[in-house]
Amino acid sequence: MSDGTVPQDDPAGSDQPDGGSRRVWAIAVAVLLAVGVIVAIVVVTTSGDDSDDESPVASGVDSTRAPDTAAPAATEAPDTSGAPEPTVGPSTELTFTISDIEDGGEIPIEYTCDGADDIPVITVSDVPAGTQQMALIMDDPDAPLDDPFVHWVIYEIPADATEITDGVAGFTYGLNGLGETGWFGPCPPEGDGPHGYVFSLFALDTTLDLDADLDAIALAEAIAPAVITDAEIIASYERA
Repeated sequence: MSDGTVPQDDPAGSDQPDGGSRRVWAIAVAVLLAVGVIVAIVVVTTSGDDSDDESPVASGVDSTRAPDTAAPAATEAPDTSGAPEPTVGPSTELTFTISDIEDGGEIPIEYTCDGADDIPVITVSDVPAGTQQMALIMDDPDAPLDDPFVHWVIYEIPADATEITDGVAGFTYGLNGLGETGWFGPCPPEGDGPHGYVFSLFALDTTLDLDADLDAIALAEAIAPAVITDAEIIASYERA
């Protein structure tokens, strides 16, 4: 017969929670986990909504509007009116003219044996770079002789001379076809038709010290190695 004493190994008499208490704790933990999951979902959803609010449409920006492609104003070209003039380099040509005598024209009678036998004046326009001296020969290759008849020989002309004629100090005068120095005007045979008279000017790259009274052939041989270039004017004269 029992004396009412609870056995020491009876679970009901223990201080540990019974099975019902454990179930309550399990349910509470599950509820807390569920709440945490819901809160996490709400946070993620809210963040997504905020990013959507920053889209061009939500912020009032028209996403379909084309970018402004207006071309920039044209740049005005700089004013070059004050630019310096281009530098002109040294001449590479030899050019000259003769008073009253044109290239391809006729020699006026006053420069011939039929007139006053005036002395022409040659004006030098340009000389090539490097010119040290000039020389001049005027002859008649149409003369009825083996060699052209020579009318004028001048040499040792300074490179900076602008005019060439007889009687200039510093020039050396050679012999013409008559064996004289200086100018002898055209004097072709009568009835021989027009003769072409050739004025030949030579630019030399050397200062030559030549003998006086050279004829045209001797002068041509002496200057040949020094000739840079030459120029010609040819004019005609006829005695009826």
